[in-house]
Amino acid sequence: MTGVRFRVLGALRVLNSAETPVPIGGAKPRMLLATLLLNANRPVPVDTLVDVLWPHDPPPSAVANLRTYVSALRSRLHDERDSAEAIQARPPGYLAVVRPWQLDLLGFDELLARARYLRERDHPEEALEALNRANALWQGAPLEDLTPSPRWEAELSRLNEARLSATEERIDLRITTGRYGTAIAELRGLIHEQPFREGLWQQLMLALHGSGRRAEALDTYTDLRRRLVDELGVEPGPSLRRLHTEILTGGLPEEAVTAESGRTAHRQDAFPIHQLPPDVSDFTGRDRFVHELSELLTRSEGSGPAIATVVGSPGVGKSTCAVHVAHAVRDSFPDGQLYLELAGTSEEPNDPADLLAEALRALGASDVPGSVSERARLYRSLLADRRVLVVLDDALGAGQVGPLLPSTGAVLITSRWQLTELAGARHRELDVLGSREARSLLANIAGEQRVTAEPQHASAILRSCGYLPLAIRIAGAKLAGRRAWSLRVLSERLEDRSRRLEELRLRDLHVRASFELSYRQLTAETARAFRLLGLLWSQPVPGWVLGALLERGHADDVLDALVDANLLRLVGTDSIAQPRYQLHGLLYCYARELLADDPERERRAALARVMDGWLTLADRAIGDLEARASGTSAASHRHPPEDVVNDLVADPLAWFDAERQALAATVTIAAESGLDELSRGLDTALSTYFDLRGRHESWNSRHRAAWQSGHHTRYRAFDLRVVRSGPN
Repeated sequence: MTGVRFRVLGALRVLNSAETPVPIGGAKPRMLLATLLLNANRPVPVDTLVDVLWPHDPPPSAVANLRTYVSALRSRLHDERDSAEAIQARPPGYLAVVRPWQLDLLGFDELLARARYLRERDHPEEALEALNRANALWQGAPLEDLTPSPRWEAELSRLNEARLSATEERIDLRITTGRYGTAIAELRGLIHEQPFREGLWQQLMLALHGSGRRAEALDTYTDLRRRLVDELGVEPGPSLRRLHTEILTGGLPEEAVTAESGRTAHRQDAFPIHQLPPDVSDFTGRDRFVHELSELLTRSEGSGPAIATVVGSPGVGKSTCAVHVAHAVRDSFPDGQLYLELAGTSEEPNDPADLLAEALRALGASDVPGSVSERARLYRSLLADRRVLVVLDDALGAGQVGPLLPSTGAVLITSRWQLTELAGARHRELDVLGSREARSLLANIAGEQRVTAEPQHASAILRSCGYLPLAIRIAGAKLAGRRAWSLRVLSERLEDRSRRLEELRLRDLHVRASFELSYRQLTAETARAFRLLGLLWSQPVPGWVLGALLERGHADDVLDALVDANLLRLVGTDSIAQPRYQLHGLLYCYARELLADDPERERRAALARVMDGWLTLADRAIGDLEARASGTSAASHRHPPEDVVNDLVADPLAWFDAERQALAATVTIAAESGLDELSRGLDTALSTYFDLRGRHESWNSRHRAAWQSGHHTRYRAFDLRVVRSGPN
């Protein structure tokens, strides 16, 4: 078994596979690592980490310094691992990714759970062995070499209590198996440290009684009672008094030793389980969506679980909405809520086997089977006939989700990918906010008074954010943190599309980073298609455009991949039943950013192919309406494919009606990109359509854009025609 190992049950230590210490650095890197390890496999917010490292007066550069410490830790640990990074960025902060064998804290919890499992199944010797191994992991007080942070208090208290409980269970097993002498010796030392813990006194009485030292057992009770009365003014608890009476009268049955020693005291029912993250206090809008989703989860249909999926583009608020709904329906699931983070958008999504092990431990199973199928069967058995809501956040696909589906209850899944192959699931797509909801969210964060005072600039900010909740939250937080700013300042800074994503960034909240998580999951060709869409505009386009960009006849597979990843939206069909697709405005900005790294020659060629495709379709449609005065035609006419051309222009006038706005925008793009010949060719084609429809004003504006790119002798015939028959 290779890889780095961490020790927190005692002084903080990091060991490589050869058990050689790995140097970590000074106090702050060690405090950072300790905090992450105390919260192993759970994201720790940036604010918490800053508070740990700078408890009194954090510097202005605290977050930047934190990133430096994280980077340094990663660098030191990188060479010691043969897997993913031990420290990963995970909103709202960072988390340490470790397995039980790598961290003594997790190993202790796992051994303790196994011991309890064995004990419940009447295997005391094996249970005692597991507890002995768990006790051996403790080398002192947790993190005894570091100055404790107030942020650690709850976890350190839990650990110390767990250690003492494990010790009591271990001693109890010694008594149960007749090892009275060792139990008595250890108990006397523990009582010296914990003089008012009645459970220890109770065990000492039982051990003394079991070893035939009845008088000492009774003296022990007298000693405890005197201490409690003199120092605390209370009598011993009822179970101690009852045990004293049994020993005194000589009527302590054999089974009472087991019962009184707490054999079942630590057997806890895992239900109800409450694992949901906190609800967002400023959750805004989505009333209809929340109602529909709540209905899907609480409605009983058939014998299987109710399964609902929430899908949507990056930053639309899927996880936030799912957690809000889960809290709203808590009363319908009296056995609790199980929450699992699937990390589908990370570089290493969580394996179903590991997720099942996590779920089984949460449900009280300490002996986790080895195979995925065995774990899944045990998981379903533990949840059988229970009303539990399982929340699976950030799913990669149906293959990751399948083993985690229970046989009863309800399941709520969030994903950036369409999960339509998931049998029995009801699918709901989460869109951006409506204008009123978006305004309310901005006002809740930035302040109602400021938003009311500058309604036009508030609207402009929301438009620049594309009504995307993540972007609005960042914009609102920026304003909240800059009280001297007017909304106009941010509105004007967001106007420039080339800078917009950089503006929508605040500490670890970043729209671009959210997009990156989805983009890096794409295949090379699909990623190239996404980038090339940034050549066009953020208005709806027909599907054949993607084939032209990629220089392919048909690109339906790539189109479907982008839609399934929610990076491209199917917005509907136009008047000629042609599906149309659209990039969200901020995704368009992101595509433009990525495109800057592609060679100029390839970008220009791709754009020319699309322009040529529009000209091909326009030429074919014009041929059925009116002969072209210019006599021009497109150079190659390879895009779209012939079958697509025939289908689209079967009704030429209807095609022009459907594509009028797209053609007009194409004329402008071609002119601005220096594709003069294609720009003028498209402009020429549009003249006939606008003339037939009597839309001379619209045609004049597009005509000027095309011809401002320069005059070409090839179009003189057309120019003369404009002079002769153009509108007055």
